Amino acid sequence: MFQSELTVYFGGQDDKLKRLALRRASNDNMPKLTVVPQRKLIQLRDYQEQATEKCLRDLRTFRSSLIVLATGLGKTILFCKLVEQWEGRVLVLAHLEELLQNARDDLMSICGEPVGIERAKDHHEGERIVVGLIQSVSKRLKHFPKDHFSLIIVDEAHHASSEAYGRVFEHFGSAKLVGLTATDSRADGGALPFESCSYRMGIREGIESGYLVPVRGRRVIIDQLDLSRVKRKADGAGDFDDSALDDEMVKGAVAIADVLVNDYPFEKGILFFPGCSSARFTCERLNEKEPGSALYLDGEIVGETRRDLVNRLKAGEWRWLCNVGIATEGFNWPEASVVGMCCPTRSRPAYAQRVGRGTRPLAGLLNGLSTTALRRQAIAGSNKPSMLILDFVGVSANLDL
Repeated sequence: MFQSELTVYFGGQDDKLKRLALRRASNDNMPKLTVVPQRKLIQLRDYQEQATEKCLRDLRTFRSSLIVLATGLGKTILFCKLVEQWEGRVLVLAHLEELLQNARDDLMSICGEPVGIERAKDHHEGERIVVGLIQSVSKRLKHFPKDHFSLIIVDEAHHASSEAYGRVFEHFGSAKLVGLTATDSRADGGALPFESCSYRMGIREGIESGYLVPVRGRRVIIDQLDLSRVKRKADGAGDFDDSALDDEMVKGAVAIADVLVNDYPFEKGILFFPGCSSARFTCERLNEKEPGSALYLDGEIVGETRRDLVNRLKAGEWRWLCNVGIATEGFNWPEASVVGMCCPTRSRPAYAQRVGRGTRPLAGLLNGLSTTALRRQAIAGSNKPSMLILDFVGVSANLDL
């Protein structure tokens, strides 16, 4: 169905908001139309229902609430249903383009209404629900009355301690805050800006309940690598220096490619690297050994080009993704059964985020299965009965999940 954003914009609900220029199609002067997809009827899982109910109860007492769900347990669906139930205006904040776009698509299909955007040249047009990049919203606060939103939702809320989020929270001082994340721990040991943790379900609980696939691990020793020589960031007490790590990991590219091609000829997976040189070099070695098997992605590959490559990856064109800073958050590829740790880290949150890329069951596998036994049986009998952590750099020796 088509619904003009003007019907929402001039519906009388935004009279106090300073009008922003309407987006217009490039080839005419007609207001842009929003395509609202057929509304999906989503039934929350039992733990999602519990998390939503507990969050709403806590918001009666506290301004802010945090929900911690391991990757693959449906954070986006949960906050979409929360937005659907909320009566006032809602702002959903994300820090990555992929997260913003995924949130907007799901919100439109679940809530059945237009969703505005605050990002770069895009401005909302009075919609009840707005998704925004924190980098943009934090610089546009003067356009919004302080009471414009009554609820702010933060996706990947472990980033919410930054100054940009703080400015937004302070400006909309009367709005309730809900954060969702797979990990509420920070590498620096600091606290997140939420008063209560309403619900928590980690990787172990997700596996035991049959919602995530079991995790296996294999540590691979590569003689060419000596990580003891790699310097640390800042004063030497923090995580590893990415540039120095990148130089060292280049030395292991051939050995990593040999392991993947020889030992895992039918698997698909995501490989995490500290820098472009090691990721690109390993990708090239993989494609030499098995032509057309690996894709390289980094932060410089953006927009339609990146979306096209990711769609082709998910369609089966490649088996391995060699990535730098792309697949850690908001990247869903359920067919990935291997996560390759080619980047050491001292950060447990970073480790858990990377592992989470492989814990999702195959798409649609659990639909209609109401018991733990049925879900675990379905996973065990599928083409992805478990996921494998291939640890090339000894992360598992120092961190656990």
